[in-house]
Amino acid sequence: MTSMKKSEPTKIGEMLLSAGIVTEEQLARALEYQAKEGGRLGSSLVKIGAIDEDVLATFLAMQRGTDTISLSKRLIPREVLTLVSTATAYRFGAIPVSRADKTLTVVLVDPEDREALKTLERETGCQIRSQIAPQTSIYDALKRLYPTEGSLRTPTPSQSQEARERLRRKLKEIRQLAEEIERELYG
Repeated sequence: MTSMKKSEPTKIGEMLLSAGIVTEEQLARALEYQAKEGGRLGSSLVKIGAIDEDVLATFLAMQRGTDTISLSKRLIPREVLTLVSTATAYRFGAIPVSRADKTLTVVLVDPEDREALKTLERETGCQIRSQIAPQTSIYDALKRLYPTEGSLRTPTPSQSQEARERLRRKLKEIRQLAEEIERELYG
């Protein structure tokens, strides 16, 4: 009986090197950085400035045979967001983006984090399909989509604009009501 071995995915450093995105020197510096600071090689390449997060996300998606998702302008239905608690979303850097039957597509900071995948399956009752996005966009989306008490104190510009518009409408209603009362009192 012969056992079939699953082929190893190409390492991210090798992919970026063969594509001409990084040099051998940059890869060596990133490996040194990784040895000192820990973490993943891709993150080390970003931290030393050899690549940006978008490039890393694209290559990680190619490596894993999945897609990258842009979270900055994506509209995510509220019923999808409520499937994942705020605590779980922040704990794992997880943003649910869509649901089809019993499959929930989630963008994760680490799409291979087994604990995250198991926790999400337990919490949502769905099979989890993980996808990739640049880390900064995930953290920005977390603040926007899962506001915490601290983030409520510093609204985004669009939230501030909406709040100002609501206050203007209320002020207009109050002025109209005051004019009606004045007319009734002083005729």
